[in-house]
Amino acid sequence: MWPLASPTRLVGSVLTTCVSNIADPAAKTAYEDTGPLLLAAEDRFRTAAQNNFLYQFPTTTMVGTRTAKQMGWLYTHKMADPKAPGRAIYDEIRMASPNGRCPLCGRGVVYTLDHHLPKAHYPDLALTPINLVPACQDCNKNKTSASPAMAAEETLHPYFDNVEGDIWLHARVIEVAPAAVFFSVVPPAMWSPTLALRVRNHFNIYRLRPLYASLAAEEVSNIRALLAGPHARSGPQGVREYLTSVSASHRETRRNTWQAAAYSAMASSDWYCAGGFALRG
Repeated sequence: MWPLASPTRLVGSVLTTCVSNIADPAAKTAYEDTGPLLLAAEDRFRTAAQNNFLYQFPTTTMVGTRTAKQMGWLYTHKMADPKAPGRAIYDEIRMASPNGRCPLCGRGVVYTLDHHLPKAHYPDLALTPINLVPACQDCNKNKTSASPAMAAEETLHPYFDNVEGDIWLHARVIEVAPAAVFFSVVPPAMWSPTLALRVRNHFNIYRLRPLYASLAAEEVSNIRALLAGPHARSGPQGVREYLTSVSASHRETRRNTWQAAAYSAMASSDWYCAGGFALRG
């Protein structure tokens, strides 16, 4: 759930590139004639995203004389295909995420582009750069093609939503052997009810709780021997100080990583710091 800089490329140049090698003159003209409609949809999308009412964006089955299936074909075969004329644009957007990490989960490696509003229902956004988000395979798979019916059903859009100013991802240690970490969204009091619901919706749709719990379980195993040192030297307080410093280090980069939340939770657990970290299953 990281913010990304919005693409500066407009849909008009994408359309021109994608239709450049269509051999059938009639088909090429029909696609070119969608240009004004795509530009208008792009402007409406930007305004709606900036004002948090993308759920009101109208679905459609036609763009001029082109069907949703035909617009989907244009994206798939003339932009996403490795040999497509628009593939350079596809890769330009796909590689814009820092370190190649998925901004939707913060963990996976970017593999594809996800249509924030699905092209099956919004074919006038099939080629629109600000509707195309770098994503890992799992996030692309987990998101359904359903249209949001209300603001609370929208997931976060990395180009238009930035929730990194506040800490909202929290965790707690479950006292079992080995220790487990449970993650949850705790919205700050100043957030609007809609934003709180959107973040929770994003967290659930992309299945971040089980993903982060799995990653934390591996981390708990990896640091078991490491924590034995500060525990031997300074007891629970030594363990707590170490865990707190690691959490703070992660928050220096991003406030809501699973690592920052997990280490904070471990530092807050008296049971874990007192020796729970050393227990094995």
